[in-house]
Amino acid sequence: MTAGSVQATFGGGESGLTALSINGVDLIESGPTLSLFRAPTDNDEIRPMRGMSTPAARWRRWGIDSLIANPGNMQFRRMGDAVTARQSIEWIGNDGVAFLHKRRFEFDASGVLRVHEELSVPERCNDLPRVGVHLNLPSSLDHLEWYGLGPHETYPDRARGAAIGRYSTRVADEYVPYIRPQEHGHHTQTRWCALSNGRQGLLISAPELFGFSTSNYSIAQLDEAQHDVDLKPEAQVHLNIDAKHRGLGTASCGPDTLDKYLLRARKFKWSWSLAAFDSKVDDPADLARRVNE
Repeated sequence: MTAGSVQATFGGGESGLTALSINGVDLIESGPTLSLFRAPTDNDEIRPMRGMSTPAARWRRWGIDSLIANPGNMQFRRMGDAVTARQSIEWIGNDGVAFLHKRRFEFDASGVLRVHEELSVPERCNDLPRVGVHLNLPSSLDHLEWYGLGPHETYPDRARGAAIGRYSTRVADEYVPYIRPQEHGHHTQTRWCALSNGRQGLLISAPELFGFSTSNYSIAQLDEAQHDVDLKPEAQVHLNIDAKHRGLGTASCGPDTLDKYLLRARKFKWSWSLAAFDSKVDDPADLARRVNE
């Protein structure tokens, strides 16, 4: 499907979207796919206690670190100048755990792709680390800019020292060198974020505040590594877009996060959008305002 210089390709599977480009420059390698797991922090799990009664142990027991997708067929419909695509995906975990994920894509004549998500969480999964999606982007999209809390990482229960502003950096500089590799670099209360190669880029925005993180390391690699010297930068940018993210707490040496920062089992609904841009034509902030008018 084409709108001006922007082209979107849908193909079913676990992501629904298979390509998004502007002027022939690819902006997505894979995704968006459902993302519920995070690389456990020291508060989620101390390595010598792995497998004991910790939040991370519950997450692995449910299988949210290795969910298997059972995607349904995509259903397309043209509505005026826009095309919609609907899909339902059942995500299978361990011991009968299953998440029902429904999504609707809307690709309009301006080249904006809006995504509406709905996730039904089973009662037993009453403490998730995150609810969002994950995309793999080309490594060339290493210029990061966002409007929200910054400049350092923030989490729902660890954000008071940050300020709202417009920030820019490189993806590689988002890495936080904790002694043991783990979840890091999250940004809360975000209005929009953009990744580009210095010219062409991808804008992520939403009608409500969201969280995001970018990294050259996958969640799986961060989870498996014992020390930061074990990490090997990957030839892609990992982008996590979170509707909700669990608090961090202090459970490595104190209490867990407060109940209000836990993600309890319920039905989650959220919307977000992707918009390809050329920095010679559009400023991400201006584009974000137009997308969410």
